Amino acid sequence: MIAVMYLTGSLGLFLYGMKIMSEGIAQAAGQKMQSFLEIFTKNKWISMLVGTFFTALIQSANGSTVLMMSFVNGGLLELSQIPGFLLGVNLGGSITGQMLSFDPEYLAPVLILGGACLILFGGERKTALSLGKVLMGFGLLFTSVSGMTKGAAWAGELSAVQVILEKLSHPLLAFGAGILLGCLFQSELAATGLLAVWTGSGWLGFSGSLYMLLGANIGCALPALLVGIGCKKDGKRTLWMHVCINLAGGIFWLLLLLLGRDGIENFFLKFSDGKEAAAVVNANMLMKLVWMAVCMPFTAKIVAVIEKLIWGQDGAEAAFELKYIGENHGFSPATAVLQVIRETEEMAKLTAENLSRSIETIQEPTSEKIQEVCQTEQNINFLHREITSYLVRLKQSTLVIDDAVYVDSLLYMVTDLERIADRGQRISNSAVKLKEGNVHLTREGEADLGKLAGKVEWVLKEALEVFYGNDRQKLPEILAVKEEISQSERELQAKYIERIAQDECSLEAGMVFADIISDLERVAVHGVNIACGAQEDI
Repeated sequence: MIAVMYLTGSLGLFLYGMKIMSEGIAQAAGQKMQSFLEIFTKNKWISMLVGTFFTALIQSANGSTVLMMSFVNGGLLELSQIPGFLLGVNLGGSITGQMLSFDPEYLAPVLILGGACLILFGGERKTALSLGKVLMGFGLLFTSVSGMTKGAAWAGELSAVQVILEKLSHPLLAFGAGILLGCLFQSELAATGLLAVWTGSGWLGFSGSLYMLLGANIGCALPALLVGIGCKKDGKRTLWMHVCINLAGGIFWLLLLLLGRDGIENFFLKFSDGKEAAAVVNANMLMKLVWMAVCMPFTAKIVAVIEKLIWGQDGAEAAFELKYIGENHGFSPATAVLQVIRETEEMAKLTAENLSRSIETIQEPTSEKIQEVCQTEQNINFLHREITSYLVRLKQSTLVIDDAVYVDSLLYMVTDLERIADRGQRISNSAVKLKEGNVHLTREGEADLGKLAGKVEWVLKEALEVFYGNDRQKLPEILAVKEEISQSERELQAKYIERIAQDECSLEAGMVFADIISDLERVAVHGVNIACGAQEDI
């Protein structure tokens, strides 16, 4: 009983250490994860290297896979960019197992102490907090590995455990037991460590440990499928791709072992200087490396197979729907800022398009176009509420300083977008007044309005480019055009008053014209606010 408690307690410590270490890395990366994502656009080999490095760093193949699922589900990555990364994930997960070769007896306490000092005495510096979590996580991982080693050794001395282990000499039975072991632990490192300890202690034969290792790699990938419930098709495909890659790899090596077990086992043992415990760890890494080399030329085929396995497309999107944030996308500090940026970009696109559409209604006041302006404005209001709520929640989480500043800028920016949408709706309402009252603007008035609207749309377009590009070089030009718009608004107001006085246009037309140019000028003001919210050093 003590052995079981020691083993399970150490496993719990292992999982907690992995969790806080992953949080620390995510907080340290922050929005700079965007540059990490851009690497995927190059080629599958770089994608594979990133997957290997990232998984070796966070020590969780499932964590890396779920992170990629959130990127694909949120539209940040395409499914075709994922196979190389997932193959790298498998290799990276096996590389972390090499820590089992280290003696953490003296290193772990130092890491835990250093991490605790940074967390407790780092003050308000979020960099210190993030680094403290990383060190603390590593220390707990090393401590838990030692604990699992002792607990597994004690458990292996139990007669019941010895009877079970003796029966695992049959390849298929050991393979199935490995799948159950992986599902139970949900950690390749923990499963590999347990098998290495039992093999090194003599309680489990080296052959049986290899078969169990193949099954454990499959079992560790299965629990992540639960995360895919409620996700989009490509999000589910990402998780199933990881499972299928591991399943195919397991079957591949199972067949090889059945055909040439002695030669393969001898190679692994010689590679590890005859040490069976180390041979288990090294075999895991070498088998992943070979399987990755086999699969890399066929990544496009892997995507095609998964698309046929999980066939169909997502249903038609609802009128008001969040594409990148919300309940179906989860909430992870590592991706939250990126996802909300994508959502604000969608809102900005809708706002700019709806402004142009509302201006068009002045000359083309069709019921379809006016109704479209109204529906889009309601959608923008919905996005404003949801994004604002998400940003407030994000501010309450632990963010690096750059991300915290950027979140504040996003809060102000989405408010300006919502007000621009309101002005667009007002312009459309003015067009309705002209249509229903059978009132017409003068040709000169329409021409003046067209010039002013063109400048306003330019200001909004450039302001959004400045904001999302974090480049304030165009800000002086935007401010200059904004001053031209304000001056034009005053001049046009005076001109229309003069036309009314000379009876060249009706009072009703003059009032509507004044409302429209006033709304356009306010749009330019909000555009300048957006441009001024750009951060120079994010």
